[in-house]
Amino acid sequence: MRDYTTHYGPVSKCLHWCIAGLVLALFGLGLWMVQLDYYHTWYHQGPALHISGGLLLLLLTLLQLAWRQATPAPTPLASHPHWMQRMALWVKRTLHLLLLALLLTGYLMTTAEGQAARFFDWPLIPSIAKLNGAAVDWLGSLHLWGAWLLIALVAGHAGAALFHHFVHKDATLRRILPFGQLHSDPKHDPKHSSNNSVQKRKAR
Repeated sequence: MRDYTTHYGPVSKCLHWCIAGLVLALFGLGLWMVQLDYYHTWYHQGPALHISGGLLLLLLTLLQLAWRQATPAPTPLASHPHWMQRMALWVKRTLHLLLLALLLTGYLMTTAEGQAARFFDWPLIPSIAKLNGAAVDWLGSLHLWGAWLLIALVAGHAGAALFHHFVHKDATLRRILPFGQLHSDPKHDPKHSSNNSVQKRKAR
């Protein structure tokens, strides 16, 4: 379940791709729903689904951050120079900060009239502040432009992974693909470590 020195484990992969898919889906839904007129069937359903998806995204993001604290990330590839490793790290940090900022602005807009943020029909997070129309409009602008900036960073992140895969031909992309298979270092393989511990206890 944990990450290996050479590639990400199943938990990290699942969280990564679920978050990526949800971000793209919410971005598309958000752009579409703001163009709907009042009499459209999805005028109310669209925002409700967007809010529920945002709350799910918040949960997955917090789980991902907690998981990263609990298990070290794979060792950077030896072929990557130091500046490239630092850039990749800061891109990931910026993606998380932008994501959290979007979730915060979305939450503040959703609860601006004092109502709780609802996960489908379940009131999940209560309001912490009532806001006037001007504040909601300002938050809406931040939310929109932040979403575009996030998508631009996601596109750059994905483009860099594809560049490494097809041009550099290294394992950058394969180590995070859902079904990517790489040989792990036995010394850092959780399964190997567990079996090794059992063998040592038997030897005693």
